[in-house]
Amino acid sequence: MDLLSQTETIVHGCTIVTNAIVQRAGARTGLIATKGHEEAIIIGRQNQKLDGLSDIEKTHVTRHHKVDPPIVTRELICGISERMDVEGEIIVPLNEAEVEDAIEDLVTRKEVQAIAVSLLWSFVNPAHEVRVKELIKARYPDIEVSLSSEVMPVLGEHERTLSTVFNAYTKSLTRSYVTTLAAKLRQAGYKHSLLFMGAHGGLLDEDEAKEKSIFWLNAGPIGGTIASRELGDRYTKENIICSDVGGTTFDVSLVIGRELQRETEPVVHQYRFYLPSVSISSIGAGGGSIIWVDEAGIMRVGPRSAGADPGPVCYGRGGTSPTITDADLLLGFINPESFLGGRMNLDLKLAEASLQNMGRQLNMSAEEVATGAVRIVEAQMADLIRQRTIEYGLDPREFALVVYGGSGPVHGCNYSSELGITELYVPEAASVFSAFGLLMGDMLYTFEASNPLRSPLTDRDMEIINATFKQLEDKALHTFANIGVKEDQVIIIRTLRMKYKLQYHLVEVSISQKEYSSADADMIEEALRQRYISLYGPGTVVEGAEFEIISFRVDAVHKPFHVSVRRQEATSGAAAPEPIGSRSVLFTREGRVLSQIYAGDRLHSGHVIMGPAIIERMGDTVVIPPGFVAKVDPYKSIIIRAENK
Repeated sequence: MDLLSQTETIVHGCTIVTNAIVQRAGARTGLIATKGHEEAIIIGRQNQKLDGLSDIEKTHVTRHHKVDPPIVTRELICGISERMDVEGEIIVPLNEAEVEDAIEDLVTRKEVQAIAVSLLWSFVNPAHEVRVKELIKARYPDIEVSLSSEVMPVLGEHERTLSTVFNAYTKSLTRSYVTTLAAKLRQAGYKHSLLFMGAHGGLLDEDEAKEKSIFWLNAGPIGGTIASRELGDRYTKENIICSDVGGTTFDVSLVIGRELQRETEPVVHQYRFYLPSVSISSIGAGGGSIIWVDEAGIMRVGPRSAGADPGPVCYGRGGTSPTITDADLLLGFINPESFLGGRMNLDLKLAEASLQNMGRQLNMSAEEVATGAVRIVEAQMADLIRQRTIEYGLDPREFALVVYGGSGPVHGCNYSSELGITELYVPEAASVFSAFGLLMGDMLYTFEASNPLRSPLTDRDMEIINATFKQLEDKALHTFANIGVKEDQVIIIRTLRMKYKLQYHLVEVSISQKEYSSADADMIEEALRQRYISLYGPGTVVEGAEFEIISFRVDAVHKPFHVSVRRQEATSGAAAPEPIGSRSVLFTREGRVLSQIYAGDRLHSGHVIMGPAIIERMGDTVVIPPGFVAKVDPYKSIIIRAENK
């Protein structure tokens, strides 16, 4: 109670929206669309059957099917007569009688709990969508309604509709979650507003979090990316590989030139939709990943996970399938008596028995199974980093590797070696590093508008550019003003989404100037050219090619608070701390080696530890294999380097 009454800010991140979509645990949702376009969301894009599949799954034609079950079934989609043109002019007036019939059909007969509304060209003129919402609320005020013109007012019918459906599908969950959490915290003494991490890498206030539930998608791991950027600043590292090994997944993101890498069309459970977000790639490879044998008798790891309940076999909660944590325990990486700082004991005998049972299927010993499983999962981790770097023309050896998550410090040295990376950074309290990153997030409001323009840009086009950006900026500043943030405390970032004519993929181009005239057309074209070359390399631009501006985006940023990390002076004592013991550890490459054990809370700035060694900390275990040396820095992060490499 006293702690909460003295707390000024609480920032929260979670995965309830992602889980609701994957597990199909959202509200029963209906969709109202322009008549004739009811099935656009079902037909999907050309690659819908492959989106979200692994490379192995793509090779099996039996896996090439659409999402099942769908978020919205065909029977829950209603078409209504109305039509806007590309300029937002009304061609066919809204047929309100059809709208009322559709509402009655969806709510009364089909018992939907939420309705998404996505009409053609509504992002240019939202009048029809707004009227549909008014008609729904007049009759059924408790029904959750999401409009595409409010959720994602951008060009791209399929992606815009999906984003709106996702929002409607999960909005009741987030509204209830935010309301309940805020009430409990205030009852317990907390006096201020809550902030929530969004997928775009910024913080949402309570009202925004309730209305824009789609921004919760994949927001959980983003705090780690933000914290990694801050950690990189300590060492003047602008390019960073952020690697988070949790209980279920291995998440990878990049920071390049201090910029978080973003994407606009993420994929969740084979659904590709529109959402400007921090780009994070994930695979099912974590401490809870289950070790299993396929039909061909080959050992596999993940993507299925034992989760937290029942969890790994060694938890003693009824789990029967061995996991990576069980393997780590048997190999000696984890001390069964010091897990979570000694607050939880692990059962080594249960873990060994489960690995022995699997070994009988493979004609291997328990230790061989554990060693093989760990090598498999570390190879999977290295492969994902390769996909995010080498396959995009980036050399991972030129990046700083930050390792965090509860299981990251156990495996970091090995998957860094697979990539030829000779130095990695393990932050203090790595198991809660993502939560720490939430406190470093900025408040970020994003506003978008689509107003397609083609080169050559005319004076009239420049007027449209200026007017569109001003409209978006005014919205952003007004939103901040409503929560007491002054204009001079807000940073405005302007972005054009552009492409060359006949190309499909869009390129995001940042522009700094506030007012434009026809004399600036060449500057906009050159900005596109430079951005395109930076993404795809020299020689990829056809000089003089026509281009198109598809949409406009304004990001309004405010830093609500500053978090600093306390710096510790180097110890004046011995360069190496005293170990608290030793034990035999079976390393996957070097074999069994007697290793020194160190208590993490006894480490201080300047301490150096030679591998093989194990550092046991409150929330994690840092494994230093033979051939590596670790040094504690002034922020109690552990910097591990490969010797003679």
